[in-house]
Amino acid sequence: MTRQTSKPASVRVSTWNSDAFSDRLKQAMGKRTAYSIEQETGIAQSLVRKYLSGASTPGTDKLVALAAATGVSVEWLATGREPVRAVGQAAATSSEVDLERLEEVIAKTRAKFKERNINLTPQAEARVICLIYDFYVRQGAPMDAASLENVIELAAFR
Repeated sequence: MTRQTSKPASVRVSTWNSDAFSDRLKQAMGKRTAYSIEQETGIAQSLVRKYLSGASTPGTDKLVALAAATGVSVEWLATGREPVRAVGQAAATSSEVDLERLEEVIAKTRAKFKERNINLTPQAEARVICLIYDFYVRQGAPMDAASLENVIELAAFR
């Protein structure tokens, strides 16, 4: 029989702060809803709302699912320590595309192109739409009218 000795841990684990976790989850979700998180992770939206309000904290399995669904690292979501993004993960992956937002961006962008009689190749149009959509996702809100006009004007010079 081997005797095990108890040594103090070299890694300190801080106590869980549910308010700080709630804030990080809100930040990670951006404009996404509890429903969209439920659809992607299988975590009931009522439970997601409890996490958002600080009334409950997730177990490891749900923490990992939430981090994957929102594109942040498990470490950041749990502790607030860097890196925010999961290693090797871009700010938005195909599984995170918000179709409603993308459709809105496409419709607005195409309306502006039509308004100004701008005809771009499909590739150029896609680049402009991606730029505007990426801005929307990063900011959590649509591009303001003046910025959208500037992007459209720049696209017209192609």
